[in-house]
Amino acid sequence: MRDVISDAKDRFAEPLEDLKGMFNDAVDRAGKQARQTARQVARRGAEAAEEFRDDTERKIRKYPLESIGIAFGAGFAMGALLFFLMRRDD
Repeated sequence: MRDVISDAKDRFAEPLEDLKGMFNDAVDRAGKQARQTARQVARRGAEAAEEFRDDTERKIRKYPLESIGIAFGAGFAMGALLFFLMRRDD
């Protein structure tokens, strides 16, 4: 019985090592592809954020009074919301 196990071990050792190498190569390729995709997504996100910022700056320069009013209204609304939430806990 030990001879059969030893023969099987010897016979399958090299194919298993080959399979292990193929698996490791596939994992490495998948990791490289994932890193590349993550970089592309990050670059696109940064470009979109920069475009949004530039667009916002253009609108603020084009409509300064409206921008001040919107900022004031948003600040007032958030302040009122916080005031009521803090008061509700008492």
